This record gives sequence, C-alpha cells and structure tokens, in this order.
Amino acid sequence: MSLGVKRSLVRIQSPRFMPDAQPEKHSRRGWIILAIAVVAVAIALWAARGSDQLLTETALKAARNLWQQAGPAAYDMELFVVTSSEATTYQIKVRDSKVIAMFMGGAEPASRIWPRWSVEGLFDTIRDELDNAADPQQAFGVANASYVILRARFDDRLGYPKRYSRNIATGSPKSMQWEVRRFTIPVAGMAMNAEANP
Repeated sequence: MSLGVKRSLVRIQSPRFMPDAQPEKHSRRGWIILAIAVVAVAIALWAARGSDQLLTETALKAARNLWQQAGPAAYDMELFVVTSSEATTYQIKVRDSKVIAMFMGGAEPASRIWPRWSVEGLFDTIRDELDNAADPQQAFGVANASYVILRARFDDRLGYPKRYSRNIATGSPKSMQWEVRRFTIPVAGMAMNAEANP
C-alpha cells in the first residue's frame, strides 16, 4: 500500500470525518448567554433612540414651563410602559385639563389613579423620581446615587415628556421605562396628530 493511500485511510477513520460523529448541541448555558445578549442589545437600542439625556432639574423645569405655556387643555395620549413585571399600553383622554377616561391594556383602572397619567401627573412623577434619586437607599435599595440613572426626552414644541427611564445599575427589578407613542390634539371634531416620535 502506498504512503498516499495510508494517509487517506487515516483521514477517513478520524472521528472528525466519521459519518456518525454529531456536532455538539448548544448547551443551556449558551442559550442563556444568547438571551442576555439579546436583552442587552434591546436595551441599548432603546437608549440610542432619539436624544434621551440624563435627567436634570434644569431640563425638567424648562420642559414643564414650556408645557404650561404651550400645552393643550385637551389631548389623547398613548403610552407604552415597561416594568420588571409587565409591558402595557396606557390610553389617556384629557379634556379641560382633566382625565376623563383611561385604559390600561384595554381595561379601565380605578379612577383615583387617572390623574397621575396625565401630562401634569407625569411631570409630578418625574419630579418625585429626582427627589428619590437623592436618597437611593430608601427609594431603590441601593446605597450609591450613581447607580440610579434617570433619562428623559421632552417634546420640543409642547414640552410633554416623550420618554422616561429609570435604570438601576445593579440590575434591580425597580428599573422601568415608558414612552409616549401617540399624542393627538382634538380640533373642532377632528384629531390633530402631534407627532410623539420624530
């Protein structure tokens, strides 16, 4: 038998080339790592959208002043809210600066919570979040204020908060975010769309 034939036989008998040699299946750990990577990319894409900035007293005050000067007394708003336990669409109808209807995932919640989901209520919530960030141990269970990252984006024309997020760097379940997906102003029986997303 020639040397060339011997080399061919060795190659054929190698486990790498055996017909019944199966490729390794993905381990459970590999799938977990993949899932974590997908979530990380989703969070990064969310953060990269638009020009969300770290929330400051100055930005909040300027946005609220703009809303008080330019904001309409009647509007319909749809928010998408994401927490550690849910992802839900909220629909709010405001007339004469008062919430007259609200739905969470298609169901009507108790009317006592309606005001906190108006634009004024959202500003109050963000104001409370800034105060809580000054005492993160009490509010979020973390000792260092640098672990609490608050970001917001406000509408350039009307001032309402378009997006808001609270991220706890330790991976706390108290992280949350919401986004105004639709903001319309009724005009003489019609609805004028004030673009929520550029």
